[in-house]
Amino acid sequence: MILSDKENPEIELVDLSNREFVLRSIIEKIENYDFIIIDCPPALGLLTINAIVASDSIIIPLQCEFFALEGLTSLIKTIDLIKVNYNNKIFIEGFIKSHLKETGSAYASLGQDPLPRLHDLIALH
Repeated sequence: MILSDKENPEIELVDLSNREFVLRSIIEKIENYDFIIIDCPPALGLLTINAIVASDSIIIPLQCEFFALEGLTSLIKTIDLIKVNYNNKIFIEGFIKSHLKETGSAYASLGQDPLPRLHDLIALH
């Protein structure tokens, strides 16, 4: 595990040229690994964009509630833009349900388990 020693690393990236590739250039120097897991903040800022640009695939943790599904649309659009402009090999590996209460009202408001529909949505991209 590598932690940032910066108080706000996103601000440090703002003025850099090729700022979208900072993490990728660091990872390219690492040898002998099977997986690298990058945990991102739940925002589409420079840190998340760096992580997507540096990745081969993405597993998206998803709270099964309405607002999380709305945010997923923005994330998918961002991944599509990154695929076109920075990393044409990136793909969504899958989703992991989090904070799931099948008896809760948020789950009931979705009508059913959203993951099968999400996989169909991803296949369209």
